[in-house]
Amino acid sequence: MLWFLQVLWGRLFGYDPISKEQKARFLLAILSRHVALTEGVNTVYLRRALSGELGRDFTFGEVYSLLDMLERKGLVASHLVAGTAERNFLPARYCQLTQDALKLLQREA
Repeated sequence: MLWFLQVLWGRLFGYDPISKEQKARFLLAILSRHVALTEGVNTVYLRRALSGELGRDFTFGEVYSLLDMLERKGLVASHLVAGTAERNFLPARYCQLTQDALKLLQREA
């Protein structure tokens, strides 16, 4: 019940009860489900999955901020893929877990 009130308060007054570290853990968990993908997971999918997991909409800025933080810590590697005609030739960012992240997740499991 307390968590519900925190979320309600957050929606009314712009406060987010979920810390950046907790969001980053959810992002790592989502990426860990897709370790076998050779190209990685794109940020559009990550945004949708994170929004679904935590029950609120996330902006691309929030997702990029989390990915940048995880990349600085050496837990995520990302690369750009050339854009296609359906994306107006805008590049897409794809992310993968590093070996350090996989070890960390195995230790926590």
